[in-house]
Amino acid sequence: MEYGYGTIPPNAFQTQGRVARLAVTVAPGPEFTISRCTEDWYHGVYDCSDSVGGGSISLTWIPSNGYSTFRRGVEEFGVGFVTYRVNGTIRSSTARADGHFLGSVVEGANGEIRRGSTVQHEILRMK
Repeated sequence: MEYGYGTIPPNAFQTQGRVARLAVTVAPGPEFTISRCTEDWYHGVYDCSDSVGGGSISLTWIPSNGYSTFRRGVEEFGVGFVTYRVNGTIRSSTARADGHFLGSVVEGANGEIRRGSTVQHEILRMK
């Protein structure tokens, strides 16, 4: 599994109605990190290393009939060596994601569409 996070151009992410699209080419560097991870949740194995590759990301999120939430304040959660912290007012709902991510096909992945105000996102990499 590969993960990517960092700064992207503002026009790379667009919304139209309730549909969200991301189309961008990324490369590892000071503004963007790509990690390749081996995960085995059953045995508690989670091992990540920085990837040397990059590539294109082209994803479309379409709302699905799952849950929706409303949050106000600070939310913090972690996955492996990465901690995410979000502060603000956020409404989110489940969405289906399809497209391509760094050379891999994405079909029917579960995700979220979030709308917010006064939102600050922090991604803290823990080693």
